Amino acid sequence: MKPPLTPTALAIAVLLTACRKEQDTASPSPDTAPPPLSIADFSQLDSGNYWVYDRHRVDSMDVADPNFYRRDSLFIAGDTVLDGHTWSVVRLASDGVVSNAIEYWRDSADFLLGRYSEVLFSSANLGQVIWVDSIPAPSTVSIHYSVGSALVPVSVPAGTFQSYVMTGTCYSYGTFPVIPAWKYPRDHWVEGIGRVKWYDYFAMGTIGYRYQLVDYHVQ
Repeated sequence: MKPPLTPTALAIAVLLTACRKEQDTASPSPDTAPPPLSIADFSQLDSGNYWVYDRHRVDSMDVADPNFYRRDSLFIAGDTVLDGHTWSVVRLASDGVVSNAIEYWRDSADFLLGRYSEVLFSSANLGQVIWVDSIPAPSTVSIHYSVGSALVPVSVPAGTFQSYVMTGTCYSYGTFPVIPAWKYPRDHWVEGIGRVKWYDYFAMGTIGYRYQLVDYHVQ
């Protein structure tokens, strides 16, 4: 037979029991889904916004050639209406000289689109193929674009950021040569800024261009 509890021991037992019951009955914290991403936080199409990039020619190992370098700028120069849609006018300047090249971008639902409906970025359907680009037969390559769901750290002259990476996986058919993974298009997009880094490689050869954000202004 157990000895009776002393008043002090009884008080401690009651306190521990109350604490245990409170812990047992407390409802677990529900998993909170992250808020959906807004395409406008990535496209940043307000007139006057600009981005300045270092453009280096690089090889298959991402090593820059110091003899091939320039500084490019993209800036939003207003908007216009084409085919019943309002498009932002995107101008390019190279080494401080504004070129005649003009691009047109617009937000459409969760997509940032180019003039010919090419998808530049998507803030939804992460991890899924969102757009397929292709070169017609007989020698065919198709590029399947998707935005990864995991944030990827990226360091550029403008700073270190957490980015969403849009990658184009390449598939070759017929006589078109196999495109190695290091040539796949890959663009780093940062919420609140826009595109901070990307690569353009030639289908043939071992060289391409790397663009890295140096400076920017977004409203």
